[in-house]
This record gives sequence, structure tokens and C-alpha cells, in this order.
Amino acid sequence: ILRIDFEPPEDNLQEISWREFFKIFDENKLAFLYQDKTADGETSRFCKFVERD
Repeated sequence: ILRIDFEPPEDNLQEISWREFFKIFDENKLAFLYQDKTADGETSRFCKFVERD
């Protein structure tokens, strides 16, 4: 499982290198879905990994 950790850090997550991150990302054919702004114009922290078509 890949997750992005926002502050404060979660103790149960293991930090990995960017090289390992992209290896897992590519092996699982993932894409990164994110929302730049909320409906009211605030910065959004919504993101998730989805399967590539």
C-alpha cells in the first residue's frame, strides 16, 4: 500500500525512498488523482492512487 503522509506523521507508516515509491507505483500501474482546490477555493489535500486504464 502506498500512502502520502501529511502532518502530523502517522507512526504506523514506513518511509521509503522515491526510487522505491516509483518502482511500486509503476509495477502496480497506478495513477495519482488529486484535487487542487475545494469548491470554496481553499487548498485541497484530497488525493488517492487509482489504477491506470
